[in-house]
Amino acid sequence: MTFSEESCLSINEIIGEVQIAVDDENSKKLNIGTYQRFVKDSINELNYNAMFLQLTTEIDISHSLTIPVPKGAWNIIRIYAFNGECCEIDESQRVWHKTRFVKAKQGTGYTVDVKADVYDSVGVKGYRYDGAVMYYNIQNNLIMLSEACRAYDKIRIYHNGIPSDIYSAKMIPPFVKQAVIGYCIERACFYLKKRDTTYRTMWQEAEHDLYQKKTVLEYSKWDEAKN
Repeated sequence: MTFSEESCLSINEIIGEVQIAVDDENSKKLNIGTYQRFVKDSINELNYNAMFLQLTTEIDISHSLTIPVPKGAWNIIRIYAFNGECCEIDESQRVWHKTRFVKAKQGTGYTVDVKADVYDSVGVKGYRYDGAVMYYNIQNNLIMLSEACRAYDKIRIYHNGIPSDIYSAKMIPPFVKQAVIGYCIERACFYLKKRDTTYRTMWQEAEHDLYQKKTVLEYSKWDEAKN
């Protein structure tokens, strides 16, 4: 299927349509980061991430230990911390995503949640780490580094993405547009109905519109986009 860039939509344009549909144009009910996550989740669910390049970005570690996510990043694969001008894997330290760690008892440190991953990557047989463990988390498009990362000058981020602003690039083709919008509306209404019961009917209608087949011989809107 051929299409032009002009016929595609950006993530920001998708979010604009979704916010109009759920009456949240000022992001007062859900923050913009939540809408961005809905769009990303829909694209990942549709398996439409083959278009992304594998990129690396090197950034100085700031005093605040907060670093903006690279503008073109779709998802972060790995992060390494290093000193000097060049990041060599054998001279750098892996910075683990925070979801891979849980607090150990009585504040004694952290325990690795995905043990095999750490063993394969770092070659250690012990799974308990002290408070100097290096990890990161992401909130509101900011990478937040643990205190132990202060020992390093820079981080190198391995990520999938494009070499421009991921949110303003026209990258969502017309044949998945309605499925992505429908998915985001359904997700938004699902969360909003917990706060406002008037969204319950909207959620049911959005879910039906997205996943229900019109006839036994037709795809649903979602299945049509996947195929």
